[in-house]
Amino acid sequence: FASRLQSGLVPNFARWADLMSGSEVPPDQRESIDNELDEVTDYVFEVLQNSNFSQEVHESFMDLAVGTGVLCVEEGDAINPVVFSAIPLPHVVLDTGPDDRIDHVFRERKKVKFDHLELMYPKGTFSPKVTSMMGRNQETTVLEVVCRDYSRKNEEAYLHYAVCMTTETVLHKKEMRGLGSNPFICFRWSKCAGEIYGRGPLINALAAIKTTNLTIELILENAQMS
Repeated sequence: FASRLQSGLVPNFARWADLMSGSEVPPDQRESIDNELDEVTDYVFEVLQNSNFSQEVHESFMDLAVGTGVLCVEEGDAINPVVFSAIPLPHVVLDTGPDDRIDHVFRERKKVKFDHLELMYPKGTFSPKVTSMMGRNQETTVLEVVCRDYSRKNEEAYLHYAVCMTTETVLHKKEMRGLGSNPFICFRWSKCAGEIYGRGPLINALAAIKTTNLTIELILENAQMS
């Protein structure tokens, strides 16, 4: 399932999307703008192909078979400008807002060393409680929260918090604006009204899977008795 989705939607080493001018661009300017966007598209896919996108998106598609996939996109360094990470569902809690879209993501990161906090949040502000725990090979649990900021009208904005559960202090706080600024991409196969998590084809095939497993079990028991 995951391999077919990846080969059909986001194949490796292929340009599977194009940036083009929209309907609001005047017709006499579309050709020149499309030529410039073509160069931008080449650069975007060059970055994607040199990143870990193909590996992580395959893992997210495996979660999508159950119903919901979560892919985290973070800013990297000069060598790896963009870093992708597939987040398993047991590590996150999703919530929807007034428009029935996923706008709150709670992620729990366990067994995080205090010495790694400066690498994880280079722009964070650490309290004396946190700095005193560094250099002791101590571990903690970090709760990351990304929530939609509805106070800004006609603009997509999010607030990103990172809280150290051991010291109960805020490690990082960042405000993100713009379309697609949410680092968590949460996508669902299908869902019913009022549900937060999706339903994938694996859920629909669950009855057939149980029947097949029981049939194989009876065949093996019969062979053992014979």
